[in-house]
Amino acid sequence: MKEISLEFFLQTSPAVLFSRISAPSGLAEWFADNVKQEGKIFTFFWGNTEQQAEILTMRS
Repeated sequence: MKEISLEFFLQTSPAVLFSRISAPSGLAEWFADNVKQEGKIFTFFWGNTEQQAEILTMRS
């Protein structure tokens, strides 16, 4: 498994940001063509490419 860490500066309220990064629909709006979630696994789709990420912890 390979860990990836990225930082982005976003001018938005914490509530709006959390709603976007904690749900497949919000992640699809900002980061990918489509996002699906099964339990703790998110699958991101870009064209013919897909990548999975696991939620390790979540807090608002």
